Amino acid sequence: MVDSSDHDRLEEARDQLHQMLTEDLLKNVSVLVLANKQDLPKAASVTRVAEKMNLASLPHSCKWRIEGTNAVSGEGIYEGICRRQEPLHSASACAGIARLT
Repeated sequence: MVDSSDHDRLEEARDQLHQMLTEDLLKNVSVLVLANKQDLPKAASVTRVAEKMNLASLPHSCKWRIEGTNAVSGEGIYEGICRRQEPLHSASACAGIARLT
């Protein structure tokens, strides 16, 4: 879960995510990014969070999904976790971002 309204820390979150995915044990994991605080006026859009997190440059073995959320109301959390039947995107499927916004 990342704070969509904290633009400076999105870079830190990106760096940490990409660093973790270099570990052998995490080589083929699936990643769900919950872009939280979408209800705030200065929150980055889901598309912008995906761009700032460089999801398109994740290793090709890594499948990912991003979901906009509001933890206070619970909006988007259930959808993000329970959409297992929908395919995750490969890192090269950058066009899939727009479909998730």
